[in-house]
Amino acid sequence: MSNLCILLKKNNRLSNQLLNLFGARISSLSENDAILEPNVTDLVDLFLENSGEPSDLLDCLANSYEGTTEEIKLLLAIFGEFSIEKAQEAIQDSVQEVLLNSFHNVNVENCMESNPERLRPTVELIESPYWRNVLYKLSEKFPANTFLNTLIKAISDKGLTQEIQHLPATSAYAGVHLKVILDLLNKIIMADDFEVEKLLPDLVETVSLQPHSYLLTQALLKSLSKEKGGYPLRKISKELEKAVSAIHKDFIVSLRNLLNNAPVAVSGAIARLPPTPGDVVWLHKTYSTTTPPPSPIFLRDPELLNYLMTTIFVPNPKSAQLKDDLRSKYLHLIAFAASAKDTEADTVDISKVEETSKILKRLEAAIGKKSSTGSELNSVITEVLDYIHLPVASMALIFWCRYLLLETPFYEKHFKPKEPTRPHLLLEEIASRHPLQRPHIFALFADNLLIQSRSLSPEILTAIRKQLFDRMVVLVVEFGYVIPVLQYMESNAKRLIEENQLFYFVRKILEQAEAPYSSQFFEHMLNLIEQVEVNLESGLETKPITKQFLENAPEFSEGSSAQKTLERLQVMDHHLPADRDGTRASFNLFRFDVFDITLSRFLFDAFQGNTKGDQ
Repeated sequence: MSNLCILLKKNNRLSNQLLNLFGARISSLSENDAILEPNVTDLVDLFLENSGEPSDLLDCLANSYEGTTEEIKLLLAIFGEFSIEKAQEAIQDSVQEVLLNSFHNVNVENCMESNPERLRPTVELIESPYWRNVLYKLSEKFPANTFLNTLIKAISDKGLTQEIQHLPATSAYAGVHLKVILDLLNKIIMADDFEVEKLLPDLVETVSLQPHSYLLTQALLKSLSKEKGGYPLRKISKELEKAVSAIHKDFIVSLRNLLNNAPVAVSGAIARLPPTPGDVVWLHKTYSTTTPPPSPIFLRDPELLNYLMTTIFVPNPKSAQLKDDLRSKYLHLIAFAASAKDTEADTVDISKVEETSKILKRLEAAIGKKSSTGSELNSVITEVLDYIHLPVASMALIFWCRYLLLETPFYEKHFKPKEPTRPHLLLEEIASRHPLQRPHIFALFADNLLIQSRSLSPEILTAIRKQLFDRMVVLVVEFGYVIPVLQYMESNAKRLIEENQLFYFVRKILEQAEAPYSSQFFEHMLNLIEQVEVNLESGLETKPITKQFLENAPEFSEGSSAQKTLERLQVMDHHLPADRDGTRASFNLFRFDVFDITLSRFLFDAFQGNTKGDQ
């Protein structure tokens, strides 16, 4: 009990009831620098209203005054007088160190309970990125602290959810956590496939903070996936499952089955993935004999479909041992998942299942031949062209092409540098017909760029990669699959430059891409052009097309990195002086931008044999 409270009690001026009610607030008048507290006037009124003596109040306020604020101001002024660089940063860092080492969790919690007004001034700290960062560090050390969580909530209310998405404190408030998750999901939904791969780790880290975070996110994804156009969200749900299942496998499986709400006849067979052959038999029986059959949505689990497709369309020892009867059941389930549709009348339209199943059987028979990857390869590719109009059949062929190109000696036996590679052309045809399968095809092309073989000479490997780059250029220029390809080139620029591949790709794009260009495309191309600027500059054919490309630049904001890069690259055309007829010199012996203009003129004329005596 403070001295003021004791005085009031001794003089019978403060009853026990009032002591319990106001004691903590009046006691704060005895604490250090109490006169500087923002609510001091209210506390003074409270003390005087309870018959406190003004003299006692003055003595208490005077004796508690230490002038800490004035000391800090004086210290800052001294730093300013001596013009010490980064004085404010040094002081901030010192205060941060004290806070991180001396933050008293229990005392702050007690203060929040007894007198939360004392902590109100600290709310202003969230306006500063520096102090927000300090709060995040404290929050990681004390995730359950009410005061810190209140500040985290205030930061969320300001729309800074990206800064706090990985803090455990965000899960303390359902509203804050939901806002963080929705912001991440909104970015993922609006992103292309390449960006999705980069954003998924953020989502995984955020929803893995607490079990209830994961539950909330999966329930939200389940609900959204039922909306029109929401089916792709099931892929995100599956990615979260895969990321977390290693730690909480039983919990993940139970939650998945609970959210699926599948019929008992189906849930048992898909409870554990991948299914056993017995599970496949049971699923086939359920979907082929039940009237009406269960929804196809339960068969569209990405992990389940991947297992079924791989088993049938990728040659392997296990698939070779499958009996024809069991193989047909696998094919029927794939066909049902791909072509059956739920109707508004709560029934299932299976009118296209049989035809789809027949096409898949013919496709499987064609690529399942022992010689399909050997002597009959060309005839097989000609035959399967009749089936790629069906998305599930074309997806099966992507599985098969991955096996053919990466797991068999295809390039060693069949590749011819001067002829297009037929599997590449098959994949290109699939990409032209099925836009949603372009990410899979691009990923396969990218994986093929990494092939290494002792039996292939460097010249053959270079020819293979040139053909792959030609296919990627088609993806960009003809099919509009632009940003993922360019981002891949940027992220692998160092390796591609070392192998002299990036220049080939950039040159092809410059030759084939036509204006007008989007700002996003142009910005990525500027980054790539920078990487191979010297090669482009020195080529008789590449310099004009580079110049033409830069002249068709879209507008960028003044001072932006793209605008600065563009301006620097546009100077490239002025390295050589003009000839007397106004044309540019076709040689590149010197970088004339670093010479005095008179000297450069002299050197140019000397090279042309036009020097004059007076020069």
